[in-house]
Amino acid sequence: MQHTRQAIARTIAAPLLATEQAIDEALAQAGAMATAMANGRTAAKLPAMIGQDVFESLGAAMTALFEARRRIVEAHAGLDRTREYLRMPETSYGDMSPKPPLPAAHLAVVDRQAA
Repeated sequence: MQHTRQAIARTIAAPLLATEQAIDEALAQAGAMATAMANGRTAAKLPAMIGQDVFESLGAAMTALFEARRRIVEAHAGLDRTREYLRMPETSYGDMSPKPPLPAAHLAVVDRQAA
């Protein structure tokens, strides 16, 4: 039974790690897009109001990616708790560093409004 559980865990781990990587890559690409947009606007000597709606849409997309990243990290932690419950050994450490504990507090998006 232990070998079956380990095989199942491996089939879950591969897409989990791929999902984590994909989210990080999407965040990096979105950041590159924001940089390119800001640099492009400046180079084209356009006023800041041009493309503001696009920046805001990109910001909302990035916020969703940050939320997705937080959720996949939570899912990873949940799977790790399941592994501990089943008394299965740790077999992979990602970048070979011990996993730090999840922070107790979570950051939240706060709307800023002029006073």
